[in-house]
Amino acid sequence: MADRTVLEAHGSSRRAMAARHADGSWLQRVIAALLLSKEMWLVYASSFLCGRASLGSGIFPFGLALFWTVARSGQRTHAVGAALGVVLGMATAAPAYRWLAVLVTLLGGLFLLETEPSPARARRPLRYLWRQALFLALGHLAARLLFANLFEEPLGSPVWLVIEASLVTTSTVIWGPLALLWGSEGRSHFSREEWVGIALFCVMLSLGLAGLQSGPIVPSELWNRLVTLVGASIGGATAGAAVGTAMGWIMGMHGSVPFGGTGVYALAGLLAGLFSSRGKLMVGAGFLLGHLLLSVQIASPAEIVYSLLHALLAVALLVVVPGGWLRALERALPGSRARERFVQVREERLRQAVSDRLAKMGSLLAEMGRIFAVAGAARDEEAGPGGDTASVVRGLTVRLCSRCPGYRKCWDEHLYQTYKEVLDFIQLGRIRGELRDADMPLPLRQRCLKPGHLTQTLHAMLVEREERLRWHARLEGQINVVPAQLQGVASLLEGLADQVRVEIGRSDEVQVILADALREMRIPADVVEVQCRGTEGRFEVLIERPAPCDRIGIWREQVTRVVTRALGAEYVVWQEVCDQDGRCSLRYVPRPPFCLDHASVSIPKEEGVSGDAFHAVDLVDGRVAVMLSDGMGSGAQAALQSETAVSLLATLLETGFDLRSAVRSVNSLLLMRSTEETFATLDAVVIDQFTGRAAFLKVGSAPSFLLRGREVEVIRSDTLPVGIVQQVDVVVEERQLEPGDVIVLVTDGLLDSVARGADQEEWLAGVLRRVGERPALRVLDAVVGEAEHETGGRWDDDATVAVIRYMKRPAEKDAEVIPEYQRLTEAG
Repeated sequence: MADRTVLEAHGSSRRAMAARHADGSWLQRVIAALLLSKEMWLVYASSFLCGRASLGSGIFPFGLALFWTVARSGQRTHAVGAALGVVLGMATAAPAYRWLAVLVTLLGGLFLLETEPSPARARRPLRYLWRQALFLALGHLAARLLFANLFEEPLGSPVWLVIEASLVTTSTVIWGPLALLWGSEGRSHFSREEWVGIALFCVMLSLGLAGLQSGPIVPSELWNRLVTLVGASIGGATAGAAVGTAMGWIMGMHGSVPFGGTGVYALAGLLAGLFSSRGKLMVGAGFLLGHLLLSVQIASPAEIVYSLLHALLAVALLVVVPGGWLRALERALPGSRARERFVQVREERLRQAVSDRLAKMGSLLAEMGRIFAVAGAARDEEAGPGGDTASVVRGLTVRLCSRCPGYRKCWDEHLYQTYKEVLDFIQLGRIRGELRDADMPLPLRQRCLKPGHLTQTLHAMLVEREERLRWHARLEGQINVVPAQLQGVASLLEGLADQVRVEIGRSDEVQVILADALREMRIPADVVEVQCRGTEGRFEVLIERPAPCDRIGIWREQVTRVVTRALGAEYVVWQEVCDQDGRCSLRYVPRPPFCLDHASVSIPKEEGVSGDAFHAVDLVDGRVAVMLSDGMGSGAQAALQSETAVSLLATLLETGFDLRSAVRSVNSLLLMRSTEETFATLDAVVIDQFTGRAAFLKVGSAPSFLLRGREVEVIRSDTLPVGIVQQVDVVVEERQLEPGDVIVLVTDGLLDSVARGADQEEWLAGVLRRVGERPALRVLDAVVGEAEHETGGRWDDDATVAVIRYMKRPAEKDAEVIPEYQRLTEAG
């Protein structure tokens, strides 16, 4: 009992220590969130200035509007910081009852956010925002009336109360689009509504700085000049003059005149904007020129000094602002030069993307037409003259003669005579329109034990044959139309591609950013083209140099650094071309962290052509598709089926079809191209060398094997091959590969030949466990060597083995061996 008491006391003390530790951790997290974040200090500063921003006559509407915008963004910590900043800002510029009324309104706003649905779930977001803004304005008005009565303070004119409530409502609605913008990253452009909100925010900061001064520096004067400079830099002369006029008008709302006169901001912004295309220093020079031109109208030398001092400080701040920020703002500004260039690049990229897609579709249809034409020629050659009559004779021997006691006499001792006499009998019947016993050749009638049955059977077979030929001819006519149709559509698409030069990703935006970065670093580049490679932010970059190449690699190193920095990933030179005139071009691709080691071999059943086909294709997004097919039977006909299947699948994948759609299309095309029973298996794996994701697709194929360490996973399929049924069952299985994993694809010829009556899968799995994670060629040699030992070199069917090893890219490997840009070749 005593021991139990001691244990309970010890447990209570531990729980108490844990609770105190949790409290301390919670307090530390709160302090870190509110004080140790750079974003929070920006929130404090902006909300503090908006809180004290006044339009005169005791009107402070903008702090509430800013708080509500931050709160609607979903950033709860930022909302708390904004509330603190607004209250502190008002406390420096308004009596106590005013900021207390704002504090109560802020608390009510937080309660409203917790109880009502978010704007994203609202059926009508704009109407919902207006309702929130009205609630905020009326709530603030009620709180102001309450605290004015408690503190016995005068309310002032009702007109000003209505104006303040109206400003709270409209400011909240104007800043509404900024709720989604607050705290977000990676925005490439802003809407006009967002730009209006940003402009109002800058104006409010200017109002909040009013009345503050540090020695000879007036922050509001400095801020107004800096905003004017930024507007001139990104928007040109028009924007500079407009922003300058607006900032001067804001100064006038305080009853003060800017240093240098009322029109100094507008004139300086106009002259600065005229030089916006020449860089920040020239923009600053134009801005200073505007101040100097108006200085002659200033009576006080001290005011001239103050005006030029603030102008110089604003120019210095503009120079310090990173050029990338200004270019990003310029690209996001509707109507700016950078935005127009961005739109132009995007339109050109769209035209090029459509042209490439149509050209690929044209090539695909042309390939399909060629395959149909080859199949039709093969069918015509097989039929040949008299082929249908010969098949009738063969059918007669099976249906009637094979069960007759006189079979040996007719078809062994007198084969040639019987065959010729039956053909003559059929031909005579066709001429006369019917078969009669009297027309049967005399020697045939004498040898045949049942001449009447022979005539009846031949007549029935010919009727069936004619019916079958009629339907076959109708189907053949439809099939033979397909090549011409496909060739016609291919020609149409190719012609359209010549005139229209879908998804292009962010290639247009990246192209503009990269061109600006090269221009800023003064690196000569005549052509900058960026193409999107997939949906994972991968691009292919082409840069050409107009001037003669330096021949020592300095330009290449400079461009490589800029491309890697601008795109935020390691890019390497895939192709470098320098012509005799000294013009150089560099093509960059992303360096994938992984690569493939590959080897394969195909062994025919006998001396001749293997009926298996293997192919590997590099897809545009850094993936590699490896495909294996086993045609029906062996020899040339099976090779035609398997090669058709893999070539069509590869073309469809390169065109942009996903794996499932591509396989279904291959199945439909194989069904259309022949009226006979033909089929082929499909075994494919698509590997992403950036992420390691592998997609396995098996349609009627033999099992695949995934070796990891000494563990072997068998990936099976129960589906029928392509070319048999209308709807093929397509199942894609995904695996996450790890460096060192080995994938082995085989056709059933290997397993059937080496493991007669045994567990075929276990045999190959055992071979792979013994070999382990070795280079692909070593694994291939081991598998083929074991198979030849088992078979003694005699194969029951065509056999193909493909080995793919997934591994980290060695540091010394350059871009010339990046697999997604280099065709994998067969070994063996």
